[in-house]
Amino acid sequence: IGDKIIVHPTGALREWIKFDENDEIVIEDPGKVYSPEELTVAGIYSIGMHLYDNEIIVTHIDKANEVFRSEWGDATVIKIWTDDPERVHEVRKAIGEDGGFGGLAAVTWMEKNAEFFRALAVEKNLQFFVLVFIVIVSSFSIAATLITIVIQKTREIGVLKALGATQRTILSVFLLQGAIVGLAGVGLGTVVGLLVVNYRGRIQEFIEWAFNISVFPPELYMLTVIPAHISKRDIIIIDAISFVICVLGALIPAIYAVSLQPTRALQHDS
Repeated sequence: IGDKIIVHPTGALREWIKFDENDEIVIEDPGKVYSPEELTVAGIYSIGMHLYDNEIIVTHIDKANEVFRSEWGDATVIKIWTDDPERVHEVRKAIGEDGGFGGLAAVTWMEKNAEFFRALAVEKNLQFFVLVFIVIVSSFSIAATLITIVIQKTREIGVLKALGATQRTILSVFLLQGAIVGLAGVGLGTVVGLLVVNYRGRIQEFIEWAFNISVFPPELYMLTVIPAHISKRDIIIIDAISFVICVLGALIPAIYAVSLQPTRALQHDS
């Protein structure tokens, strides 16, 4: 309040600011000619969104009007933060119905960034299909492993058939083996994935420190941290599809094992 100001330490407006030894600053726009204003730094802030951190300083509106030579009480934009970002449409409707906001156009963050969110939706769908193809390729590894087991255990399969094991029993043995492998892979992958998401900030810091690279440039993505949203629905769908594909991958060696003739299987030299 008064001559106090809150700034972001790496914002673009720092070019206007000159610090002195008493924590006082001088704001001076190089593109304009007028006497600079002296303010006291009351603190620093970080919203976590580069677009705002880079362009916003926080001070009393009267002091802002004085610094930028605006009319008293004048404001070009009023930003409202809601407790639930998903309910911004209700807030916009309430603002539109309030006569005190007449003449103002209310725009939600979804509408302002509509193109960006559409691009994210397309990328999410593409990543889902890429993930499915990766799982399909991985299922061939399971099939190859089980085929090797079938070849190695040909005599044992022949013994089981000679003792009266049905084709359904032989089929279920190898399908169960594929299901166990798939279940273990899905479980381990889910746990590792959740750990990576929860500790993504530390992982990002380590990679940037170890390799001296910027993993998530805020100038490009407009965010200072990698955003993440854990969706139980997405996890269940991905895990279910992965598990089914793994079981189907075990179907080929299982059918091959069922097709073995007992007499030829017993004659097989392991």
